[in-house]
Amino acid sequence: MLSIGIILRRKNSGKRKELWGQKLESSYMAEAIIVLPVFVAFMTILLFFFRVLQVQQIVDNALVQTGRELSVAAFESPVKKISETNVSAGIILQKNLLGNRIPGKFISGGNLGISLLRSDFKGDYVTLVADYQIKIPILILGNHKMKVTQQVKCRKWTGRSLSSREAGREEEIVYITSTGRAYHRDRNCTYLKPKIKNLAADKIGSSRNADGGKYYPCGSCGKALTGKTVYVTDYGNRFHSKRNCSKILRTVCGVFLSEVGDRYGCSKCSR
Repeated sequence: MLSIGIILRRKNSGKRKELWGQKLESSYMAEAIIVLPVFVAFMTILLFFFRVLQVQQIVDNALVQTGRELSVAAFESPVKKISETNVSAGIILQKNLLGNRIPGKFISGGNLGISLLRSDFKGDYVTLVADYQIKIPILILGNHKMKVTQQVKCRKWTGRSLSSREAGREEEIVYITSTGRAYHRDRNCTYLKPKIKNLAADKIGSSRNADGGKYYPCGSCGKALTGKTVYVTDYGNRFHSKRNCSKILRTVCGVFLSEVGDRYGCSKCSR
């Protein structure tokens, strides 16, 4: 009798294990049914937003190119109706998008679904405003679309408007720098475009410039020598520890001769 009881208990425990295993499999199956669609939806949304970024980049590049072409067109034909410019902008934009098929697949209405109606062409700037809708690919959310707006602003090639005082003015234009004390009649004067040379720091005392003058430390960087090389120019009288020192690199601008103030004429080009 004892052996029969042991056998029955073993059979019952085996059945319980079998039932427990079936319950585990059922729970795994239920979890997979719930989790898998959520995971697929999440990955679809993630990939979709990467596509949105790609579409925006392509449209942005096309808008920039369109703005540049319209800026040049404003120089060639400055007087043009806003409606004509808007139509021209749309044609140029479609031309610049012609080689890319990706926007057409995701934008509602294809490439022609991009509207430039809110663009502005008044004044000195071309402001392109592109409005379009991107189709959301998840059907469970319904037939929804995401609205996107992108904007690019370019200056027209129309030059600078002269003031009434400057309009009838005929005067010589000379060239100056922000740190220089001389004005130059030649834009290509060697003082404006100095040739920078490397020089060993231990030879600076015996070196001379093209005019025979000595080199002195630059007030900005010459006193803090950190290497064995300094930088000089043929006609300058300073040596520099930095090649990109602001005293070497010059920002040149043109002004009227009467506006040079107390600057004196360059000894090389303004005699």
